[in-house]
Amino acid sequence: PDLKDVPFEHVWAGRLCLSRNHVPAFGEIEEGLYSACCENGLGTVKSTLAGVMAADLATDTRSDMLDKFSDQPEPARLPPQPLAWLGVNTVIRLQELRAGREG
Repeated sequence: PDLKDVPFEHVWAGRLCLSRNHVPAFGEIEEGLYSACCENGLGTVKSTLAGVMAADLATDTRSDMLDKFSDQPEPARLPPQPLAWLGVNTVIRLQELRAGREG
């Protein structure tokens, strides 16, 4: 609220990719084509890590982190609308409240 009248030089927006079990999706989606997505709103750290692991897969490089994440289950799909909307917004609000208490 204090910054509502302050102009920003740059802004960013994008879709939020979520899985019901909070597992990221990364790997080979077609021969020679790798993807890293579904970071569940934890962008910078998880997306960077998923990108590194996708690059490790693409270059056939083994790492401890890749081994740990490869043992996770597949990302679980969200329920259909309107249940997904209600659930996602409830979880986001709870996470915002929890994050506000950290400061």
